[in-house]
Amino acid sequence: MAHTEDDFPTRDQIETRAYELYLARGEDSSAIENWLAAEDELKREHASAPLRSKSASAGQRNPG
Repeated sequence: MAHTEDDFPTRDQIETRAYELYLARGEDSSAIENWLAAEDELKREHASAPLRSKSASAGQRNPG
């Protein structure tokens, strides 16, 4: 089964959040733990986000 970008956070999103966790936790924090925590956090946020309609996500304009 192929995954689309809408299925999971992007690598850039995870990287950014992992860096934020690193800054908050300090230099002694584990890069792997920060990455996994960021990935899990973003996946949970994505799963709990309200679904958008296809017309809204496709960028359709209001005719008129």
